[in-house]
Amino acid sequence: MTEIHLKSKGSLLALICGLLLICGTGVFFSYHFHLNGNQEMTIAVGEPYREKGASARLLGMSFDESIHKEGAVDDQVPGTYRLTYRLWIHTLTRTVHVKDITVPALSLRGEESMAIEVGGAFQDPGATATDNCDGDLTDKVRCTGEVDTSAPGDYTLEYEVTDAAGNTATAERRVKVTPVSPLTMDLSHFSLVPYYSDVVLPEGNDAGEPYMKETILLGDSITINAGVHKAVPFSNIWGVEAVDQKSILTTPVNTWMDGHHQKVDLLEAMKRWRPKRIIITLGANCAGLRGEEQIAQEYGELIDALQEASPDTQLIVSSLYPVDGRYDRKAGGLSNDKCNKINFYLAQMCRNKGIYLLDVAAALKDANGQGKPGYFYEKDGIHPRKETYPVIITYIRTHPKLDDAGGNEG
Repeated sequence: MTEIHLKSKGSLLALICGLLLICGTGVFFSYHFHLNGNQEMTIAVGEPYREKGASARLLGMSFDESIHKEGAVDDQVPGTYRLTYRLWIHTLTRTVHVKDITVPALSLRGEESMAIEVGGAFQDPGATATDNCDGDLTDKVRCTGEVDTSAPGDYTLEYEVTDAAGNTATAERRVKVTPVSPLTMDLSHFSLVPYYSDVVLPEGNDAGEPYMKETILLGDSITINAGVHKAVPFSNIWGVEAVDQKSILTTPVNTWMDGHHQKVDLLEAMKRWRPKRIIITLGANCAGLRGEEQIAQEYGELIDALQEASPDTQLIVSSLYPVDGRYDRKAGGLSNDKCNKINFYLAQMCRNKGIYLLDVAAALKDANGQGKPGYFYEKDGIHPRKETYPVIITYIRTHPKLDDAGGNEG
């Protein structure tokens, strides 16, 4: 004799109903035994599976608690799962498909729109891709399209990546090849963006004091004066007067680490303290004496040495600041046009080294592209005044380079 287990219906009526079902009157029951929700359903991997169960009613009474469910759904693993719902001799089945239906996250490095001058060297910044199931797919990203830098025009690069489940993500970058180069622009129109939008840090949210506290400012007297004028604590400054990007490697720098002042070889300082981030501002002492490309080359050698001494330190190069307009009325030597050309080659160097450029100069220029009146001491027209340093620090904070994991958020 069939044994019937009832969890909550122990009445004689429930027993009779069960016997009737066993004896062949299940048609009457099956009309009232049904799944809650669809018999077949599909969810994305990682999407929580919500069990809806089944319901049973007979002669106005609920038998839901007597239904036994067998099987389970692992919503973290792709596959087909079958759930069985039993009530005495009757069963219902639900099929749940857990599928990877999420397209990979495809992100362009650099900007969606870029520009390059005719004859320039275009280097595709590329793209990164991650997938919820397959992880890092960056090496699977395919790029189609070409940029002919010998011919002015608009070009499109298309990026595509497909995960193991066949989900495809696409993105595109527009590149304009223009007959105008920053090297030939007049002062009022000079801009590194969009020519170097992949390396020039964009404006973002104010990263605040925490960002500044973990940042070292490296440079000459212009940088040291940031401490003199109390724009930042001396503990955030490494510097020495009258040096440039070449001589700083052989001249002990002033540091105020560990609560006291000491002069330390720059590379030794890098190895000892391994700062999280360094913003380098150098070049003012040699800009009028050396060629633009030579200065950029020397900067590149400095970057190589710093990276070797402390590989995990984030290196950012600041653009050379503008100077007073009187320098533009002199023949040869230092001028704002010379500073612009140096910054162009510094941006090129940053791209080649895979680091970023902080274009502080843009915040210190007037409408004519010269040093903004009142921002620099009249005596030399090169050193920023005390009142100018808050402008510089604000620019640094609002154009941050955050950890790669967080992106440059901005």
